[in-house]
Amino acid sequence: MDVSGMGSVHGSGPVRSAVPAAASGLAQPTAPNAAQSPLKSSQDELEISAAGHMLDRLSETPELRAERIAQIKEAIENGDYDTDEKLEAALARMFEVHGFDLDD
Repeated sequence: MDVSGMGSVHGSGPVRSAVPAAASGLAQPTAPNAAQSPLKSSQDELEISAAGHMLDRLSETPELRAERIAQIKEAIENGDYDTDEKLEAALARMFEVHGFDLDD
C-alpha cells in the first residue's frame, strides 16, 4: 500500500555545501572607511510604570505589608471588616468599570 499526503515529496535531492562568498568569486560590498567606522548597536530601554514602582516599594517593606495583613485578618475575624460603606464603594467601582451610571 502506498500512502502519500498532499504535497508529498518524491525522492531526495543532493545537498549543496555552503561556500563562502569570497571563494565563490562574488564581490563583497564594502562600506567606505569600513576599517575605521565601528558598528553601532542599538540600545535597549526599559520604562517602569507607576504601578511597577509601587510594587517595588511594597516588596521593599514586607514588615509593613505583614502588619497590614494581620490587621485585616483580625478585622475579618472580629466581624469589623465588612462594612456597608466598603460594600457600596466596591459596587460603585464595579458599576463604573463596566460603564453603568448609578446617578440616573
